Amino acid sequence: MSEVARSRAADAEIVVRSAVEADLEAVGAVAEAIFGDEIAGTPPSLLPTLYRYLARYYWFPKSPFNLAALVDGRLCGALFAAPANLAENADDADAWIAPRLTTSEERAFFAKYRAYLDANRRAELAAARPNETLLLFFVSVRPGCGRALSREFERRLRANVAESSPTTNANAAPVPLSTLLWTDDTCDFDWYERNGFVEVARFPQQTELRPEPFSTFLFRKEYRSAHREAPPDPCLRSSG
Repeated sequence: MSEVARSRAADAEIVVRSAVEADLEAVGAVAEAIFGDEIAGTPPSLLPTLYRYLARYYWFPKSPFNLAALVDGRLCGALFAAPANLAENADDADAWIAPRLTTSEERAFFAKYRAYLDANRRAELAAARPNETLLLFFVSVRPGCGRALSREFERRLRANVAESSPTTNANAAPVPLSTLLWTDDTCDFDWYERNGFVEVARFPQQTELRPEPFSTFLFRKEYRSAHREAPPDPCLRSSG
């Protein structure tokens, strides 16, 4: 899609447009700025590469729901989402990172990290409803960007349903519309709870990344009524 959405926050214009592959480097830099060394034991030399990989892991280029938010031409946030039935995988991301893992320590840590992402991805897919959209990746380093991204995502989500399920019957039942995401105890996810997402599951996710298991959460948002603007958001820390 080529649409551009504009809004204002704190006297700055926020432009939301479709994300493109050339944005992934900047998206990874935003993720690194937010998450930092949140997982103890991450090799410091791997941090920049790891978060740029994370952006590529969740990049499904065929999805109509990949968004970037910019202020003064600088990327300040991104939202990647995709239909649960979109048949894509992370092979391209793996091919990108393989030559960048230069030590045995980095390769060993990455294998554990990738296994953790995959385990949560499988759990998310297993819980997804038919035709549900997965909110895969959502980061913002500037207040207002998260709200702008969320609003444009919902607009495109509704437009996509209208285009794929046209009807001339004013009394026809509305097409169910919902979004599912996973997150864990390293992320600040209270923003989702304040903006219509409901926790539908939580479970321990054992991993080799740390001795104790992570707590994984699944959140779902149902879109049943007219659009309501989300309240101003803080800087977001989220993946999944």
